[in-house]
Amino acid sequence: MYRLKIKESALRDLTRLPFKVRCQIDDRLKKLTEDPERRDLDIKKMKGNDLYRLRSGDYRILYQKLGRELVILVVAIGDRKEIYR
Repeated sequence: MYRLKIKESALRDLTRLPFKVRCQIDDRLKKLTEDPERRDLDIKKMKGNDLYRLRSGDYRILYQKLGRELVILVVAIGDRKEIYR
């Protein structure tokens, strides 16, 4: 099982979202820490860097896997229209 770390900026993004969306994202992150290779989570490797993208409805969670430490570092959380800017 992986530990979850969330950058302060990503945590601020998360707290600004509606309660229902926060619960949905929390559920996705819990599943991700249990098994980061799950196929039902719709995870994709981002091109050009070491980030991964986790889809949660209309929102995206960008994260890194810090394999040696078994840590998932959440870098950003936001609407799919704005997250990639």
